[in-house]
Amino acid sequence: MIREENIGSFTVITDNDNYKIITVTPSVNVDELIVLIERNFINGIHFFDDWASGFGDFEINKLVGNKNIKYVSLSFGTQNLDLDFLYSLELDVLHIDEITPQKVIKFEYLKRLKKCSLHWFSGYESIFEECKDLNELTLYNYNKPDLTNFLSFSQLQRLKLVNCSTENLQDIEYLSY
Repeated sequence: MIREENIGSFTVITDNDNYKIITVTPSVNVDELIVLIERNFINGIHFFDDWASGFGDFEINKLVGNKNIKYVSLSFGTQNLDLDFLYSLELDVLHIDEITPQKVIKFEYLKRLKKCSLHWFSGYESIFEECKDLNELTLYNYNKPDLTNFLSFSQLQRLKLVNCSTENLQDIEYLSY
């Protein structure tokens, strides 16, 4: 069951996997955010800019190495975010929406991911080599003819393909559906 609570001027959502997720906009003071994360055991951040002003002045580097953050979601208006901060976190969950600009993700720094959701583009190809312990993967617009790449995921329990051009599902019979 998803729960919602207000902490100061923020709304924090606790999802079904017990991640406490706070939505962060460009106007958020990063120092206040860090205190809020630590005091309230928040372990997820959803970056969202509903005004499309961009995160250009957002001091993202202050989140580098934060041991509390296990869940990151990037959506509308995050094109100015320097994604290198992701590599210093011990992430379990990563969501990247379609409207986030396509940037190469260095999955070799995200090997501990258990759950990932991506709008596919070729800059995400290394996920197959580097994130072998994924339990859950959602891909939008995956454009490969078959699913042989998915054989590298030895722990995969749930695969969701949306709007994909894949023609052959033979290689993933081991998944239950």
